[in-house]
Amino acid sequence: MHSNPCSETAMAALLACAPYYFHQDRLEMGKAMLKNMKFNYHAVSWWAAKVAELNFTAQWIPLEVKTLIIGGTDDSMMPFSVFENDVRFKRENIHLHLIKEAGHFPWIEKFEEVKGQFDRFLAELQA
Repeated sequence: MHSNPCSETAMAALLACAPYYFHQDRLEMGKAMLKNMKFNYHAVSWWAAKVAELNFTAQWIPLEVKTLIIGGTDDSMMPFSVFENDVRFKRENIHLHLIKEAGHFPWIEKFEEVKGQFDRFLAELQA
């Protein structure tokens, strides 16, 4: 992408990353969705360079704020184990929910399950 930065090379890079975003059973659906996305390749190029500099560690743990963390079993971009294995996320105010056979975009792959978790979480907030 950096040798010929343009929308076409950015899209090619995005599609090449699709297996990291979607569960294998929904990979073709995910690629079709990505192909229809509108984006600015300058922003994509900036993020691709920036992400290499970042150290993804939890800088803030919600101590009192009720928090819902949803992740997919097949998310290789942000593995759910980051939250499951960090004792700082084992708190009464934090609800972790792992969605089976979902990748980095569980709200796309398993919309109804994600919606159900949000509905439950909102009901708890309103109680």
